[in-house]
Order: sequence, then structure tokens, then C-alpha cells
Amino acid sequence: LAFKRLKSLIGLRAPPAKDPRIAKPWILAHFLIALVTEPLSQEFGVSPP
Repeated sequence: LAFKRLKSLIGLRAPPAKDPRIAKPWILAHFLIALVTEPLSQEFGVSPP
């Protein structure tokens, strides 16, 4: 459930490339954004669109 919540929070979908050298940093960057914004959204009572 936590993974699904983070995935919907950042709108994660398929990476822009099949090359692992491009896809891995793209996914990690999106999860980093989710981990930073999740506590803020809970603090302010804001739900992602």
C-alpha cells in the first residue's frame, strides 16, 4: 500500500527509456521527490491530484 501511495503521489509511470542507465536514476529521482513531499502533504492536509 505504501508503494502504491508513493506511486500515485508522484504520478510514476513507465520510465522514458528502456536503458537501465537512464531508467534507474529517473525512478530514483521520482521516489526521492515522493519521500520529500509525502510528509509535507500530510502536514498541510493536502492530497495530491
